[in-house]
Amino acid sequence: MSKTFNIAGTSSRNGVVKARFANDMSRVKTLVKTGHTEINLVKLPNAMTKEDAVAFLVASDFAAGNEVAAAALAAFQGKRSSAPRKSRVADESVDAVAAR
Repeated sequence: MSKTFNIAGTSSRNGVVKARFANDMSRVKTLVKTGHTEINLVKLPNAMTKEDAVAFLVASDFAAGNEVAAAALAAFQGKRSSAPRKSRVADESVDAVAAR
């Protein structure tokens, strides 16, 4: 079962814009406390997975006029569409795990 979110958007921190997800707008307080700027979150029409939320934002012209935010959403889609990542433990031998 995939985790779902009610809020989605973008924010900038140290010049890097990324997609952000939350279940309530109190997330804005946390983003501000941690130095995020250009916070732009919107309530989604229904609970969605991260992939569905980004697709909704792109389809609804959420980032119209903001090329950086549009690029961040496109980068998120590109990153998620690649092959699933292997877990770090899957790459380790049984002996290496046992040694820990």
